[in-house]
Amino acid sequence: MASKLVSVNIQGKLHIEKIVKILEEQCPQIVTFQEVFEDDFEDLAKYFNMDGLFVPVDQHKVELRPGMGTGYRGVSILTNLPFDNEEGICYKGDGIVPIYTHPENNESWLGLMTAYEDGIPLRIETTHFTYSYDAKATELQRRSFQNLMSALEGEENLMLSGDFNAPRGKEIFNRFLEYFEDNLPADIDSTLDPNLHRAKGLKLVVDTLFTRGSISVTDVQAHQGISDHMGLSGLVSNSTYAN
Repeated sequence: MASKLVSVNIQGKLHIEKIVKILEEQCPQIVTFQEVFEDDFEDLAKYFNMDGLFVPVDQHKVELRPGMGTGYRGVSILTNLPFDNEEGICYKGDGIVPIYTHPENNESWLGLMTAYEDGIPLRIETTHFTYSYDAKATELQRRSFQNLMSALEGEENLMLSGDFNAPRGKEIFNRFLEYFEDNLPADIDSTLDPNLHRAKGLKLVVDTLFTRGSISVTDVQAHQGISDHMGLSGLVSNSTYAN
């Protein structure tokens, strides 16, 4: 038994109509978002008859650009499956949500829950990893990585989705590979949308679906034209309960 999952950094309110469209097309049981505003999380949950967890990362008093939105912004998990053990864990910062000034000043949080497909547990986690301005590893990212791995100690079977702000093939992404399997196909050479991302033509894989233990993700695909980052979809299952 596998559950359809969609994960995407939605860039605030700029692409909500596109986000609705891909969710209508993909019909996922589980959705993870990064850069989602709390009111959009609530509206999308209601529209798709889902429930879940919103974890604030920063507060926007003014819009970064017209149409991007204001309010509390963060990471979230939505599902139409039964779930429990939902929580947010801060692994960079003091747990007090800051007013946005610069992405390097944001807190970094992990959102996590256990969803159940016909009673089969699926440990689902998502994050917007610590920012690096030029896509190069920083000491701040290295400390955040160690804190995140400490937070995940004892979590043997899970799927971790997100925008990792660390290019595949480079130091921080390679550190993740010491603990997880990268399920994004090797022939996908970028998860930045070629038309919607501000750095047009830049090719970096910074979003993926990591797994470890008995949790696996198959049929992973990248979807253009929905945000400045591509959306990722896949089928999540738990091999412990395989037929």
